[in-house]
Amino acid sequence: MTNRIGRRLGATSVVALVALGGLLVGGMSIAGAATFQAHQIQVVNTSVWSPPSGEPSGVAYLGGGRLLVVDTNFNEPDSNGWEYTLDNGQVENRATGVAEPTGVDYDPGTNTLFISSDDHEGQKVEVIRNFDTPQETRATIDTEALGSFDTEDPAYDQIEDILYFVDGADSRIYRIDPGNDGLFNTSGDTSTSYSIASLNPNSNRDWEGLAWDPASGNLLLGNRHDKVIYEINKSNGTLINTIDATGINGLLFISGLGTAPSTRTPGQRSIWVTDRGTSTLFELSIDGSGTTTTTTAPATTTTQATTTTTGQGTTTTKNITATTTTTTT
Repeated sequence: MTNRIGRRLGATSVVALVALGGLLVGGMSIAGAATFQAHQIQVVNTSVWSPPSGEPSGVAYLGGGRLLVVDTNFNEPDSNGWEYTLDNGQVENRATGVAEPTGVDYDPGTNTLFISSDDHEGQKVEVIRNFDTPQETRATIDTEALGSFDTEDPAYDQIEDILYFVDGADSRIYRIDPGNDGLFNTSGDTSTSYSIASLNPNSNRDWEGLAWDPASGNLLLGNRHDKVIYEINKSNGTLINTIDATGINGLLFISGLGTAPSTRTPGQRSIWVTDRGTSTLFELSIDGSGTTTTTTAPATTTTQATTTTTGQGTTTTKNITATTTTTTT
């Protein structure tokens, strides 16, 4: 059997991914220093989208200059995802099929979406392979069975084929290895966890944001209370660096984290933060080169159809609402 790294990403793809991943000037990783200042590049008001996203809880880069945003307080699985195009601000409403999503990540190598959820059926991570195609299938990871009762923001390591998520209340990172079959939620899965409580002794930590940094291979972690992004060793949670976002105007909570190519500096990556408290997405850099744009204009809407196949083989057709916004610089 081909090893998982070779199966998922060829050597050229791995090099391209890492080269794009730098969060500092010159493509450097953020590893190797203690504290960096975050700088605001762009602010996106999600409350003007159609339908509005009042509490954006997660963000993932889909490739092709597109982000996927999910909203934990929007309980309609047919319309609680939004695809945001970086270069023109166009927004398209998407079906996730998951109620009360608390976070999201994406694997471009297999077109797999990972969405955490805390709906009435319990804590879980939905693994959606072949997302938004007729071949779409779904598997549910019961995270309560692993000991997590506040499952937040999955983060997928595209190099090592490992899925992480954070338990916000228990201050733990969970790590799931799918085994040789490369499929999550099968008998080959193995899971471990470690505590991150020492990163912030505040009794109300409430960790909600987690992302994998392709430049360093480390994890980026955030909570609702201190406006700091922690870069940690993915294997054991050891603190490597901190990114201070206390100076970001208007930022209230770090509710979800993701990384994507910078909209301002070619060859660099930005950190995206969702803020449930202000219905806002923030694009941040740590090199100080960014200036600010704010999305404020009303939206215009069109509708088209999409077809989704569930894990039970049932095919349904759903409407997608495409929303175009205007960005003012």
